[in-house]
Amino acid sequence: MELMQEVIDQTDPLLVSVQRKYGTKVCESITDALKEIMTYNPSGRHVVGVPWNYSINKEATMKYIVLQLGEVIKQNNSIKAPTRKRNAPS
Repeated sequence: MELMQEVIDQTDPLLVSVQRKYGTKVCESITDALKEIMTYNPSGRHVVGVPWNYSINKEATMKYIVLQLGEVIKQNNSIKAPTRKRNAPS
């Protein structure tokens, strides 16, 4: 089974006009952004949030996300509200 692949038409009039008006760098940025959108959400072409690992400046893996959530849960469990003593009935 062959997968369909979308190809960006470099001769598209809108893309050509952007290249003439703003230059090659801007045109390349637009095509790169389109490729990224198709990678992360090919069905809708809308932007989706991607969890990010800032320590290595890459997309976060599921393992990293689960470990970070575990740390947050540990921290929240270690912070306990002060308990109040009840007055003994007289």
